[in-house]
Amino acid sequence: MATSTPGNSPSAALTAAMEAIEAAFPPSCERLKEFVKAVAISFQVPVDLPVFLVLAAFGLASSRRVEVSPQADWREIVAVYVLVLLPSGERKSAVFSKLIKPIRDWQRNQAIVMAAEIASLDNEIKVTKEKLNRRRAEAARGDQSQAGDSMDDLVVQIAELEGKKPKPPSLVATESTTEAIADLLLDNKERGMLAAAEGDALDVMLGRYSQGKPNFGLWLSGHAGDAFEVRRKGRPISSLDRPTLTVALAIQPEAAVELLSSKAAAGRGVLGRFFFSCPASKVGYRDLQPPPVPIQLNDWYGGRLQQLLDKEVPADPIFLTLSDEAAEMFLVLRAEIEAGLRPEGAFADCQSWGSKLAGAVARIAGILHGIANPDLTTCVIDADTLRAALAWVPYLEAHERYVAWVAGDNSTSALAERILAWIVRKSVTDFSHNDCFNAVRTSIVNEAKAIDPALDLLEELHWIRVMTEPARPSQRGRPRGSRYQVNPAALQRTSRPSPQNTQNTQKPTPGGAAEAQEGQP
Repeated sequence: MATSTPGNSPSAALTAAMEAIEAAFPPSCERLKEFVKAVAISFQVPVDLPVFLVLAAFGLASSRRVEVSPQADWREIVAVYVLVLLPSGERKSAVFSKLIKPIRDWQRNQAIVMAAEIASLDNEIKVTKEKLNRRRAEAARGDQSQAGDSMDDLVVQIAELEGKKPKPPSLVATESTTEAIADLLLDNKERGMLAAAEGDALDVMLGRYSQGKPNFGLWLSGHAGDAFEVRRKGRPISSLDRPTLTVALAIQPEAAVELLSSKAAAGRGVLGRFFFSCPASKVGYRDLQPPPVPIQLNDWYGGRLQQLLDKEVPADPIFLTLSDEAAEMFLVLRAEIEAGLRPEGAFADCQSWGSKLAGAVARIAGILHGIANPDLTTCVIDADTLRAALAWVPYLEAHERYVAWVAGDNSTSALAERILAWIVRKSVTDFSHNDCFNAVRTSIVNEAKAIDPALDLLEELHWIRVMTEPARPSQRGRPRGSRYQVNPAALQRTSRPSPQNTQNTQKPTPGGAAEAQEGQP
């Protein structure tokens, strides 16, 4: 396993990004690799976005049909939770629409196929209800001489006909309430997908609309495949035996701050279930006339996704196992993770996430295997497929660490990162206190004095220095007239995406004090 080495700043590890895309898909998924590249070019978005969304889409298509069994008594469902953080104006919704469209088209086609059967059953139900009404009217008149089915018989017939009536699939939800997600799973053989380019789902989960009480139960069960009971007033209890919920969210970083800083979400293991992605923005450096996605790649993607959705969902899932070589590689991964979970290990500060990493690799391998083998002519995951799944590890680890850095307890460091990213993005050579506040202000950073600790840290690391600092003893915090000079090294050490390099996913990477001192102003 290639682990990331954050060094002085976790953002430095993001250079692992999707440079690894060549290794992230096995040779058997070559067309998928070409497709996500083409989507990234056509929509001028970081390639990370389509990569993670198609992973979720194919995870949905295979969920409840297959599970991965890396070893005896270990089962991993193939649903994944994906959270991509990108600022506004990144065309997240457009990419979502394109990649989810084959699923919606499949649902629409299924509804058309079922329409005749549904209409026939509806007519039969209507006729039977009319018979029941006549029997009731006869009973009210005291007329019991008519032969035929009794009222009890007719009630049973109606219930049986209602039970036979198929319900068109509706696998993708944008509604994010627990009740809506539960109904989605109940109506679709316990599989479904929450897909959105907004953060409402996170608000609901954290209890914004339920007196602030977090509601994690279904999210936890839907990721683990654990049984879950749906209890609602006025309705009977509904049971989910092995729910498989797929989550694909691409939202603005600000919309995720509350979740990422929630001690309850961390303590319950919710955060440990997510694949995080924090791509670098391409806004300002985009090709304004990019080529469209080739038709043959579009057709392949939609066809393969729908081919998997067409497969019958069995009562018991089909188990995918590892080849001998793949099993050896997987054991090496597990051994390194286990050592990393020790108090001095690489995952000591993120044990919940680290403990789920091996399972995450198994899920990715299962999804990739399903893409390459939709008919499951073999149920053995080969070494190439597992090797590709392992190639995701450095990326997943780097982005989890970056998210923890930016949104976790180290808020001063996180804000310093944002200020430095603004400096690099705008090629700022000097700035005022007020300039800086306006550039990074949010609903949380809503006072000018809130940026002072971050500016102090950047001074300490020699990324900036004070040029002028007028005395204003009557006001708390730094004077708004303060001006700062930027260390030239801040601008020299970071490369920006260019219109010619459509696959560049590098992030600005501020380093430690020693590196900054090389070019002190």
